[in-house]
Amino acid sequence: MEALIDPLLSLPGYNRLLDCIKKNRTPVLTTGVIDIQQNHLMYALGKHSARPIFIITHNEIRAKEIFEDMKFFNKNIIFYPAKDIIFYSADVRSKDIDRQRFKVLNSLIKDESPIVVLSIDAVFDKLLPKEEFKKFILSISEGEVIEIDKLSKELIYMGYERTEQVEAMGQFSVRGGIIDIFSPVDDNPYRIELWDDEVDSIRFMDASTQRSIDKVESISIFPMRELVYDDSEVDIALEKIKKEYLKTLKSCEKKGFVEIIDNLKQHIGE
Repeated sequence: MEALIDPLLSLPGYNRLLDCIKKNRTPVLTTGVIDIQQNHLMYALGKHSARPIFIITHNEIRAKEIFEDMKFFNKNIIFYPAKDIIFYSADVRSKDIDRQRFKVLNSLIKDESPIVVLSIDAVFDKLLPKEEFKKFILSISEGEVIEIDKLSKELIYMGYERTEQVEAMGQFSVRGGIIDIFSPVDDNPYRIELWDDEVDSIRFMDASTQRSIDKVESISIFPMRELVYDDSEVDIALEKIKKEYLKTLKSCEKKGFVEIIDNLKQHIGE
């Protein structure tokens, strides 16, 4: 790809643009770049400045178009989708979108410096600070001693569902000394085999056949939700919700808002 981008270094305008980026004299506006050249320019700037690239555009459709075009220049490009339009009003949403978002976060946490394409809607999605989120990524290695009950509790807090058999992303199962976990950033679930309370082996497994595949020495298990928390944070949140509930209830009682009071007691009080 150097043959496609190095000729740009002979252009004075390109060099001024590159110099501004390297010296953090930004934002910089470029004009006169036609659509077909924009991806070429963005890729070149990323390579010549040795920085990760975030390409932000006006909607999801345009973001996907740029993503497909940019794959010509670099296979290490990922699309970060915005949350489902029904995300805030329903419990049912696309797990494919969740998986794609988690894969982007995983790549950024590992400092892999990918090219990330996203829409302005995705930019405004709120996330935990990076260091806080990393606390909830579980690492398990061969020879490590683990407590099954403690691990199960941690997985549930991370958004996993306990099932008899792992068939889909976000599920885990415990059968004797065998623990199966399907993390959202992997294409196959893990199978952890214990000898007493020590990890004897870790393998990838085929979810359809339930058979072990490749052996690995260690794994990182990603949370199944972007908002993760522990017991102490749950207690703090409950106390704040209760305080606000009682305050609002008292205010509505003074004003005689009977219908609102009933709704509060039904949806919040219970």
